[in-house]
Amino acid sequence: MTDIKLFGKWDYDVIVKDKGMEKYISLTPVYIPHTSGRTWGKQFSKSKMNIVERLVNRLMRSGQGTRKVAGKYIRGRGNTGQKMNALKAVEKAFDIVAEQTKKN
Repeated sequence: MTDIKLFGKWDYDVIVKDKGMEKYISLTPVYIPHTSGRTWGKQFSKSKMNIVERLVNRLMRSGQGTRKVAGKYIRGRGNTGQKMNALKAVEKAFDIVAEQTKKN
């Protein structure tokens, strides 16, 4: 397919079997999944963002997230905005999965 690999290690040769989710899971090849908010505020921008970057962005959120106070979710501020740390954590997690499963 392409010679671009995620973090320089993993191929983007992934097939999404669920037809309903296929248009919402973007597997566009990028070296580092960091768009710097270029798609912010645009309609359906999440569907065009790489799925790994969406995972990293979810990791940067902190707090419980399921409990509401005054109609808003309670979130702390400890891990927010530290995308490079979240990228390193995801890369290490992918390394562990690849080591245990012996698959890409």
